[in-house]
Amino acid sequence: MKIKNKIKNKIKLTREEKGLKQTEIAEKTQKSIRTYQDYESGERPPDVYVAVLMAEAFEIKTFEEFKDLFGIPQRQLRETSSNKKTQENSNTRKQSK
Repeated sequence: MKIKNKIKNKIKLTREEKGLKQTEIAEKTQKSIRTYQDYESGERPPDVYVAVLMAEAFEIKTFEEFKDLFGIPQRQLRETSSNKKTQENSNTRKQSK
């Protein structure tokens, strides 16, 4: 997936530049440390809500900085998150039948 490749390592580098620990960002995003590590390693992209919380923790103030960190604008990340949730809901409905 394109998004994974674009954000891989950028999150980690940004966190390190800000002098923050993984546990601090995990707390601020209300995610487990393992989930946060998945974001840093590029295993999975954060949804838009988590990405915004991460941007706040990193003190990212502009859309351009956000785009640089995640490799895509917020709007596109939102669309990706929406598509993922739609697929998950569809799979859940199929399993419950």
